Amino acid sequence: MSIFEGGFEEPTERFPDKIFTEVTKDFSTATEGLAELGLIELSGVERLVTSALLNKRFRYKAILRSTYLPEYSFEVFEFGYDISLFPVSIDIEDGIRQELGIEEGIDNNLVECSTETLFEQSLEEIFATKKFKRTVGGLMKIARVKQGSAADF
Repeated sequence: MSIFEGGFEEPTERFPDKIFTEVTKDFSTATEGLAELGLIELSGVERLVTSALLNKRFRYKAILRSTYLPEYSFEVFEFGYDISLFPVSIDIEDGIRQELGIEEGIDNNLVECSTETLFEQSLEEIFATKKFKRTVGGLMKIARVKQGSAADF
């Protein structure tokens, strides 16, 4: 009898980056196309120069930006996970982290989400903060002006 006889079971959870995409699917519509919220997958050198706290194999940055302001971007958070998918570790932007009441400290900077539901709830809490909403609102206002300027040419 082989020790591998029972086979292997793949995780049933969704990929964390897919959960992010599902949670944010209406963002562009909500911002009237003035702002985008997307993911950048980190690899190679990028992984080495970003958050040392996120010692995970698969890492992403959630970035807020606008087509009308190509020189601007705001890193909302970074998250990562290992081959088993969960837990997911989230390294949140300082202002948002403070608003959520997550204390700064060597072990406290990361939010650990052990399930799909906890990860989804954490994303919703981040996007509901005043800091995030105010940043998006400011970006929209400036982008609207830039959009109008582009139409003048």
